[in-house]
Amino acid sequence: MNYDEMQHLHISYNKKGLDLEAVGLKRQDVDVWDVYFNFQDHTMDEPPLRFSKIDPFGCKIFSITSKDLSEDEASQYFELWIKHELNKAL
Repeated sequence: MNYDEMQHLHISYNKKGLDLEAVGLKRQDVDVWDVYFNFQDHTMDEPPLRFSKIDPFGCKIFSITSKDLSEDEASQYFELWIKHELNKAL
């Protein structure tokens, strides 16, 4: 996967005693952002290999179709992912 080196987002979640961050990377030549979460940076066990992984960003957890993704919109998607995927482990 090729990413646009000029476009990325730091996506934060600071609620319920959690301080988590993901990174959104914009794919080249297409309006899609891939969001990565580094489980090890947050002292969490990585899930089974259902995620692709890029160091140092971690595992790709989801993608968002958007030309110009805002930090607020990305944060809403990240919060939904946390509630759906991580609340099982928290």
